[in-house]
Amino acid sequence: MKTFNISFVVLLLSCLLLSFIAPNNLSISESNSENSVNNIVFKNIKSSPEADTLSFESLNRFVSVELTRPIEYCFEKKDPHMFMSKCYSRIYFQLMNSEINSILYKDYDIRGSIIFNDCNQESRMADIVVNYSKKTITVRESYRGGSQDYKDYIKDICSFINKNGIPK
Repeated sequence: MKTFNISFVVLLLSCLLLSFIAPNNLSISESNSENSVNNIVFKNIKSSPEADTLSFESLNRFVSVELTRPIEYCFEKKDPHMFMSKCYSRIYFQLMNSEINSILYKDYDIRGSIIFNDCNQESRMADIVVNYSKKTITVRESYRGGSQDYKDYIKDICSFINKNGIPK
């Protein structure tokens, strides 16, 4: 028991001594906190200073004009009362969770989903990848199928809705 106590004391003293010699995360000095902030790596830091940023409003406007409004038009054509009823229905664009608080850039791909909200029951229609500078949207409806251009997706979903009705 005496050897255990001695080894425990030696371990505590060595940890205490090392805490003063080597820098650690526990000290609150100004220089150490500045170093820790500089060591954080952000996902979307661009190497070029002239990279154009993009607001979510302009991205959402682009996606809604090119993709969600044509899909809503197909839904309204099949069921005109869907978006006018007391039960609120809508189709909207939602950013991927990892991109919600990050800076959006025009030249890089932005990931998100198209969500169909029918009476407060949300269902994901498709995952999309938007490149704002190239004005392209790539849609992937399911993992079984591959990615396709948004114009082809609109044609496919409209023909499906006209043939089978609106999925519930």
